[in-house]
Amino acid sequence: MSDEKIRAEIASVERRNFFKLAGAGGFTAAAVAAASGTLLSSKASAQTAKEEAMRKRTAKHVMTVGTAYVLTADRSYPIMQLDFKENVQNATNGKVYVKLAAGGQLGVGSALAQKVQGGTIQAAQHSLSNFAPFAPVIDLINLPYLCGANQRFVNLVTSEHWRKTVHPKVEARGFKPLYYVVIDPRVVAVRKGGAGAVISPADLKGVKFRVPGSKMLQQYYRLVGANPTPVAWGETPSAIKQGVADALDPAVGALFVFGFKDILSHVTFTQAVPDSQVYSCNLEWFNGLSGDVKDGIDFAAEVTSQQNLAKVPAARAYAMAELRRSGVEFHSLTKAQLAKWQEAGGYQRPEWDGFKTKFAGSMESFEKLVEAAGTPGRHYVHDACAAGAARRGFPPGPRLGPRRLSGGGGLAALPAGPRPLAACRTAEAGTCSDRSTGTSSAWRCWCSTPCWSPPWRSRWCAARCSPIPRSGARRSCATRSSTSPGSAPPRRYASARISASTCCSTMSGRASRRCSTSSATW
Repeated sequence: MSDEKIRAEIASVERRNFFKLAGAGGFTAAAVAAASGTLLSSKASAQTAKEEAMRKRTAKHVMTVGTAYVLTADRSYPIMQLDFKENVQNATNGKVYVKLAAGGQLGVGSALAQKVQGGTIQAAQHSLSNFAPFAPVIDLINLPYLCGANQRFVNLVTSEHWRKTVHPKVEARGFKPLYYVVIDPRVVAVRKGGAGAVISPADLKGVKFRVPGSKMLQQYYRLVGANPTPVAWGETPSAIKQGVADALDPAVGALFVFGFKDILSHVTFTQAVPDSQVYSCNLEWFNGLSGDVKDGIDFAAEVTSQQNLAKVPAARAYAMAELRRSGVEFHSLTKAQLAKWQEAGGYQRPEWDGFKTKFAGSMESFEKLVEAAGTPGRHYVHDACAAGAARRGFPPGPRLGPRRLSGGGGLAALPAGPRPLAACRTAEAGTCSDRSTGTSSAWRCWCSTPCWSPPWRSRWCAARCSPIPRSGARRSCATRSSTSPGSAPPRRYASARISASTCCSTMSGRASRRCSTSSATW
């Protein structure tokens, strides 16, 4: 039998088992079996259907979750549907059965958000841009370079300030945000036969750029020189093919999963705006649940969020590899090149002041959001923004590896070497005086590239100046700080008499471990 006939027979068996399962156990059971690769085995498919039927029968609540993506999309687009279903069912001890309506069965985008708001379904996945018409404050994430890089986006939406100021406004519209999904920043993707690679804003002059309905995105592309062309998402592939639009901006994963790979020529990582998603829930339905069930759903959302963050680089790498096979070229920008984009259209420009006060309420409130975006929290996510991303899908960043410390007796992860002061987002310099000897020495901090943003960045710079010398005496430091445009406010450590152990106690997690184990080498 030829390979073609074998593939046809396999497809036929899978189709038969899919429809059999859908008829006997429902679409969710069939979809779960398809995603897990068990459709080829009638026995395995029957077992899946039996388990799904049992879970649904014993559950007290059915939670219908609508999404726009097929269940196998996670390989290139980490939307985490099956993970969320499994986590909710397990974290609630089986009291909630999650019925997935995947692949746009119940609509996509704003249609899903509207169904959640009206209580037609209990929860849904949709982009933040499609969420904005129902909860306008969310549109703040579309301010260019506020939180375009993955880490800044995660810092912002997981911050206490965001939860206290933004979530109440969202809840007033009948929604409960469950968790935010990181996909990657929006890119500049040019069609085949179009203008060629886009490296600087000047390359966009006169380019017809497809934009969604967001007024903010339309203004951004106008500021950087393009000709914004609103096109409905469903009509975008044909618009790109026919030259109605020359370029578009979804994340790499979205470009692949929606079938753009054969009609594009160049993709550039400009990291201006996140192409992010959110899982929202009908607030009235959620509030009607018992306390333990609500806690279970919240816990499941947090677990799924962390699974999503871990999945991002692998999904991006797969999507990039598949796009390259179709001839797409990727371009990553240097810090100097990125600075030109931010200067041309970044949120610091006065043209954005109206949006800031409209959505944040005041400039003071907006500045707190900027600070939240620049303040690392407990979550880390990989960024696609530095040189090397075009080749491997990974930014170079500080490479971490085991290194034995003298006197420590153990292994610690340390940076491979210092980076120049120019590489720092927050550039700090100062003078250390050894109180035991009275000598002074100038120092420069080890900092990461702006897109890496490790949580110890600012304190690391000051802490390197204050280890406990072998004599046991403490050192005192006087430091000065200066920030580049768009960076977090400077931290000042004026005449700080701190020991290495004291410094480490102010840090948390990995930063604290790194600080305490590496003080002997500073």
